[in-house]
Amino acid sequence: MNKYDVILYDATGFTGKRTVSYFQEHAPKDIRWAIAGRNEQKLMKLKQELNLEVDALIADTLNEKDIDILVQQTKVILTTAGPFALYGSNLIGCCAKYGVHYVDITGESPWVRDMLDKHGEAAKASGAKIIPFCGFDSIPADLGIWFLQKYMREKFQSELTKADGYYTMAKGGLNGGTLLSALNMLESGEIRRLGNPKLLTKDLKHRDFIPKIKRKVLNHYAKDIKRWVYPFFMADVNTKVVYRSIALAAEYGKAHP
Repeated sequence: MNKYDVILYDATGFTGKRTVSYFQEHAPKDIRWAIAGRNEQKLMKLKQELNLEVDALIADTLNEKDIDILVQQTKVILTTAGPFALYGSNLIGCCAKYGVHYVDITGESPWVRDMLDKHGEAAKASGAKIIPFCGFDSIPADLGIWFLQKYMREKFQSELTKADGYYTMAKGGLNGGTLLSALNMLESGEIRRLGNPKLLTKDLKHRDFIPKIKRKVLNHYAKDIKRWVYPFFMADVNTKVVYRSIALAAEYGKAHP
């Protein structure tokens, strides 16, 4: 029997702290969860700051032995440690091996493609559900299209063929992890693969629906919302996530949504 239901990895990072705070306030009382990271001092400080009564586990994602031990203690690993191409591969590998479910907030499509190729079959065999792209980066686009398609079918008995999404930013900007992930893709040359719309569906049979759309790369006036808009830097990632969700639904014989 697993000691924990969920382990939150990178609990002391920018997003990790917010995840821990959310779990502290909203997690059901019967959920057995723990926090984890590679810096014991920071984990102890976080426990003191938030008055946490959960276990703190020390593990370095670059140490395969550490991660092997960590993963076997839980049913689910939830990680916010980016860049994921640097700090996520061992976690996914172990989760796929032991049938442990994995969730992250990456936006690194080329890395996810590599993980699919390397660990996809092992995850299927073990029953591990590997679910990347679960942060703001992609959830609004993925679920937004799901609900739009559902609405079109129920209200108009019609299929959704095109959708434009717009985001507003009043304050704030990129956190350190997001910026480092983008820089790592640039430095490693992986940014080139973002131009392939079928990047995340090449292992699936149902991908012929993906259109050849020339995305606007300059600011332009959007008549439907009567606003000047600019390209969203996550567009190339989010479209691929949506395409994979649609293709997976078709792969498993389920309509999308």
